[in-house]
Amino acid sequence: MVTAADIDSIRRIVSDHGSDSVTVELGPWLGAISTAIADITNLHVVDNFKWTKHHAKKVPKKIEPGESFRPYYETIIAGFGQSVTIHSCDFETFTWESGAIDVVVIDAPKSAKMLKLCLQSVLPYLNDDGEILLKHGLSPLYTDMANYVALLASEGVLSIPEQTVEASLTVLRLSKGPRSSRFEEIDSEAPLPMSGNPIEKAVHLHADHGFRFYAAVDAARRNAWTLAINELSKMKPNTKLLRVWDKIEPVLHKLTNDDDGLTNFSEIVEVHHSQAPKAKLPVAFHKSAALAQRGYWLNNAANAWRSASYRPDIIERAYDYGYLNWPSKVREIVAGKDVLDVGCGPGLHGIGYLVAGAKSYLGLDPIVKPDVDRVKNLTARTKDPFGWTPNQISALIEPWHVSPQAVGDTDKVRRFDMATLHNVTEHLHQLDEIFADIAIRLRKGGKILYNHHNFYCWNGHHLPPKKVGKIDTSDPKQRDMIDWGHVEYDPAPEHYIARGLNRIRLDEIIAITEKYFEIEVSEEIPSRPDTGVNRLTDEIRRRYPYLTDRDFLTQNLFCLARLRD
Repeated sequence: MVTAADIDSIRRIVSDHGSDSVTVELGPWLGAISTAIADITNLHVVDNFKWTKHHAKKVPKKIEPGESFRPYYETIIAGFGQSVTIHSCDFETFTWESGAIDVVVIDAPKSAKMLKLCLQSVLPYLNDDGEILLKHGLSPLYTDMANYVALLASEGVLSIPEQTVEASLTVLRLSKGPRSSRFEEIDSEAPLPMSGNPIEKAVHLHADHGFRFYAAVDAARRNAWTLAINELSKMKPNTKLLRVWDKIEPVLHKLTNDDDGLTNFSEIVEVHHSQAPKAKLPVAFHKSAALAQRGYWLNNAANAWRSASYRPDIIERAYDYGYLNWPSKVREIVAGKDVLDVGCGPGLHGIGYLVAGAKSYLGLDPIVKPDVDRVKNLTARTKDPFGWTPNQISALIEPWHVSPQAVGDTDKVRRFDMATLHNVTEHLHQLDEIFADIAIRLRKGGKILYNHHNFYCWNGHHLPPKKVGKIDTSDPKQRDMIDWGHVEYDPAPEHYIARGLNRIRLDEIIAITEKYFEIEVSEEIPSRPDTGVNRLTDEIRRRYPYLTDRDFLTQNLFCLARLRD
């Protein structure tokens, strides 16, 4: 389809060459351009005039596929009282024998191969001050043709003059380059040089012009999704470009064999160019993997690594395994922060922190295995392969790293804005020492955030049964734990409670926290019916007179505290 802006531009340029000029139009179809310029130039048109099935879809019930539409074209020209010289042949067999050419209008090609066939017959005869007007040259749908033009320009075969292009114009102005004689040497499928794209340097596009998608679409049609997203991130968000994308996406669907990749890319295109960035950031992302992928893009607009580190597959897996709920809850606390995660396990909460907009993430855990991908699936409550090891994730996501170290063994020079411990504090036997080690690794004004699972609540033992509905009184191990049996349970040294739980009281952990930090938020979260709140009896209270209902019925302690000056 040729736009009114295209026709006006072509007529103005042809007119500048004078009424005695010679213009060759390759692929006139039904004469929209021909009739606009035939009265101001000596016009020659080249086409085989074979009506295709594609033509029949665009203009049904006019001509049968396979027949010639030359008579129909001639009737249109005659209807305007105009005359043109017709060369009825295929582009590859066309030969020019009528002297110098002032303007070449190339209408038909939509691929590099077809463009080469058109240029080979006319470029040698183009005047030094002549011009080539390439319709579709600024269409984001035909990136291989644009790449070929850029390659010819970079090799000096063509020149691309500086031009300012309005949103509805797809015509690219070209001229003969100083090394046009090398045309035949250039492979239409050769890669572009690394020095930069000459089209992007010379053409100044309107903010709403669809060709702004050019680099991203070119990468997408080759399934180079990381590069496509990187190019997309360079675009200034513009809601009007979403209408352009609606036309591009169906074409890309036919060109790519990666439906999942295109679906994810399309989602990011919509997010990038929508009004969503005006929403309050960071956005929540715990309800679906798609929302997490969207949240990643919105929440990390200020982070230079956003596009290169975007891994929708890893985000989706982290969501499926239940590792995004907590980060979404604390997203406003970690956004924009360099995060140190102590006792991180496989570090998958760190994926969530980055989705929330954290600047960087370092997870520390002495028992983590960087080359093993088997993790706790929080959703299924099983141990499952995650699909990527910590080392592999670190190689794919620039700001994410996990190290098998204790916090006291790490570099004291590097500083963080935030330290997080999610259900970790109840496992640390040297909690005072660890909080001290954390404090010296925080910047001034840095904070600590932890969610502490209280040992003295109904399921503070961390063993079966964790829910009231899972009680099995026939299990002797459960009988030892049920209804606060774990409080004074005397385990063997190798038992989990002896090895893995520190039995710290709420007031004790608060006191240790206040030794190094000033508490800003301290929320004691009560147990629910499914976690035993209704099973506390006076008999149990009498059994443990040193504990209060606060000890028995507080499930978690959520604490946010600022480093003391």
